[in-house]
Amino acid sequence: FPSHELITNFPNCKEAYFNKGIILFQQKIYPQAIELFSKAIEVDPMYGKAYLYRGKSYFLQSDLKSAEFDYQSAQSDKETEYDAWLELGMLYVRKLDFEKGLKFLNQCVSVNDTNQIVLLSRASAYFEMENYRASIIDCNKLIHRHNKRWEAYLIKSKNYLFLDKMDSAKLNLDLARVYSNDNSQVLAVYSEYYLMNDESAMAASFAEKGLKQDPNNIGLILNRPIVTG
Repeated sequence: FPSHELITNFPNCKEAYFNKGIILFQQKIYPQAIELFSKAIEVDPMYGKAYLYRGKSYFLQSDLKSAEFDYQSAQSDKETEYDAWLELGMLYVRKLDFEKGLKFLNQCVSVNDTNQIVLLSRASAYFEMENYRASIIDCNKLIHRHNKRWEAYLIKSKNYLFLDKMDSAKLNLDLARVYSNDNSQVLAVYSEYYLMNDESAMAASFAEKGLKQDPNNIGLILNRPIVTG
């Protein structure tokens, strides 16, 4: 049965609402997806997957308060407990509540210390908390298993910039650039690197290149040259 027929014939089938909601979620039609996940939750108030994906839908609409509530609810279902911890960790990192974010990310690591997203998120949190050594350790764990993961090289380079280890910063930046194919985030850090080395022309060059990809990147806007009339 297609999911719309299942819903018609079996109005108390939580899976039918959930499956149709997932289709809309994948199509980025978040308001209607939320309605269907809510219907699934009405049928089963302990349905973790519906809370998890309703939370993701809210998160992608920048409704962080509703997302937080749903992720917390998804923890109560063993099937979605780990994913809920991961989403809560990333949500708190985004809200700059790094202590809370770390709490949930550490819970994820205690269950599975190879999850790439967890290690990247925790490395970012450690960096923002100025725990540069711990951030580098997480990046190295990730690179050991996935040696082309450019985000790990990028986070490492940012740590080395703050530790004033310019050679190490440049080495990791170069690797991030190769594996990311000139991602604008990498170009922004190149710009910072050259500014810190008093090479303003190079800093401006990388900023301009990055802005062609990402015109709203604040770091790049700040680093580009000021044109005077």
